[in-house]
Amino acid sequence: MKAKLAIFALTACMAAGHALADGLDPVGRKLDWHTEQVDDVVAFPKFGGKTMVEGKECVTGSHLNFKINDELAFDIDEPVEVTIETRLQPTPSRLTLMYDGNGLFPGAEPPKIIDLPASAEGRLYRQTITLERARFANLGFQSADLSIMGDRPDRPFTLCELSIKRSYKTPIQTQFGRIAIEVTDEKGRKTPVRVGLYDKTGRLPLPGDEAVPLRNGAQGITRITELGGFSRDVPVWPVANRSVFYIDGSYQARLAPGTYTLVIAKGPEYRLSQRTITVSADATATVQVQLDRWADLPGKGWYSGDAHFHYPRDSAYDDRNLQLFLQGEDVHVANDFQMGNIAKAYVPQYSWDPIRYGPDNAYAIVIGQEDPRTSLLGHVAHMNIRKPFRNPPHYLLYDEGMRRTRDAGGLVGYAHAVDPARDCAADITHSDVARGLAIDVPAGLVDYMEVLSINCSGDSLWFDFLNLGYRLTPAAGTDYPVGPVLGSLRSYVRIEGEFDPPKWFDGLKKGRTFATNGPMLEFTANGQDMGSELRLRAGQPIRIQAKASLNPDMGTIIALELVEQGVVTKTATPGASVAEATLDYVTPARHGTWFVVRARGAKPGVMAWSAPVYVSLDGQRSWKREAVPAIAAAFKKRILEAIRPAPLEDEAVEPFDAMADMARYWPAQQPALTQRVRQASARYDALIEQADRLAETSLSR
Repeated sequence: MKAKLAIFALTACMAAGHALADGLDPVGRKLDWHTEQVDDVVAFPKFGGKTMVEGKECVTGSHLNFKINDELAFDIDEPVEVTIETRLQPTPSRLTLMYDGNGLFPGAEPPKIIDLPASAEGRLYRQTITLERARFANLGFQSADLSIMGDRPDRPFTLCELSIKRSYKTPIQTQFGRIAIEVTDEKGRKTPVRVGLYDKTGRLPLPGDEAVPLRNGAQGITRITELGGFSRDVPVWPVANRSVFYIDGSYQARLAPGTYTLVIAKGPEYRLSQRTITVSADATATVQVQLDRWADLPGKGWYSGDAHFHYPRDSAYDDRNLQLFLQGEDVHVANDFQMGNIAKAYVPQYSWDPIRYGPDNAYAIVIGQEDPRTSLLGHVAHMNIRKPFRNPPHYLLYDEGMRRTRDAGGLVGYAHAVDPARDCAADITHSDVARGLAIDVPAGLVDYMEVLSINCSGDSLWFDFLNLGYRLTPAAGTDYPVGPVLGSLRSYVRIEGEFDPPKWFDGLKKGRTFATNGPMLEFTANGQDMGSELRLRAGQPIRIQAKASLNPDMGTIIALELVEQGVVTKTATPGASVAEATLDYVTPARHGTWFVVRARGAKPGVMAWSAPVYVSLDGQRSWKREAVPAIAAAFKKRILEAIRPAPLEDEAVEPFDAMADMARYWPAQQPALTQRVRQASARYDALIEQADRLAETSLSR
């Protein structure tokens, strides 16, 4: 079966600045434009069409994806010449071409930049580009083999010809052998795993039918997936090619004779297995692997969960494959979110009942929704709910759904809850999550913030709310398939007794958790676990004990930091070759406060945060009083920007679907939204007044 993957198209969409649905819906639009070499053209998002130029039928769009005829080229490995004919624009323009190749992973080949001269009369212009190691195995968006993007989403380009000239240098295989893989866990049980299998050039052969077929909203079924999402560093992988597939523990396939690198993984609690195997013609190379467990977190009561991903489910067949995917990454609690915008819902879920499965029944799929989603107020996540809800006429009134979810025992959080400017030194957010949080947190409607997220992770925004005295739990979610593979970012939650999903959600809400993409954390204050509150008197000691450890396959720990009210007060820095750090710190209680521990790995992007331990001193809040006026004033200014007569251009998420409804429903919601903003503003005024009054009292003493 042909594997399908949307990596190069997704990367290109982000580079071009297109709106892209979290979790993805098939938002492409097929254009009825074909040649002997081109089977299909899909415009992404939905903007595109046909036009006539100088008697030629042409296609137009800001991002066009082309599927090349398989009889001409399928799963090749050779240089290919691509000739395109485009209509020049009145000013110089640029096209970017990305393609399905045989490099480190689909889309890893440097994009081809095509600079076009200006032409006032819009003449046609031909150019030929060479694609090194083209593969053309239908691994792109909607099974595309190459993708061409304009320099701006609002400036479509016109293409009148696309032709392919093969070099026919792909080796022709006449002999084959086979590989047979069996994988067991530390107890000798057959177990699902992630697999990388690469020939001497670094190429991943297309997996056979025994690989797990996975669904992805962009292109349907895929047996290949790519590890990284936005990051090339997380999850850590020992070889350059980050294309992988999943198996249920057994796998057989036909391979060309040669030497291969085999890598097998099962999440951060297991050691990687890497070895070289040789496949001979007309013979079977048998490989038996028993995994080595590095850490047994469930044995200590800690169970992993992915707080946010999108996997469409139409039947129990999808459930079976998703379960193998999750077990292959050792994710115990899977929060699969339907998502939506004001116009429609994406990522369908045929059933909203939780599913228990796996060894000891210790794995669960629990359905929720990431909806509402707007650029105005951010993306809200509703965990552990039993049916979806949508109310487009009240779409900006987030509190209505939040109250419903919490009343039913679910959890409410904000996805992508980071400040890119402070946390990542970049303006890469697609929504103003700070504005939504600033309205809903003072109302007591938010349980958690997703601080480990797909394109930026950080704690600046979270720490601001902690310093105002609000109590919020950190969480981690991959946002697969836009982000990395399931479980690459995960929340560990401590459970008392036997595993049970309701206990996991209760522990997350209470802060018995840490968010990580690798480091494992231990953290107590006066013997109390993360999420606890210490009630002390002035001068009583606070003893902090913390530990961070990291699977050696993921590198080493370079810092374990104790953070008090946003300031690092102590850092443990182990040696360069040490995958563990410990910290022991004693301080007298001087005022209400909070502590968090944060670990950093030597490899880029490897990090973890604990939930806070709160300290209440003689009834004082845990806030950072001197910082309250500035933080509260900044949030007040931000939320007041939500009150205006009309939405900004393209303010809706997926504006190609949702902008019309956003404009339609906007005016009627403004009075209620204005009231919510004023209520939040009044709460910030009260905080500022209280902080100022306490400051004056302190000075008078």
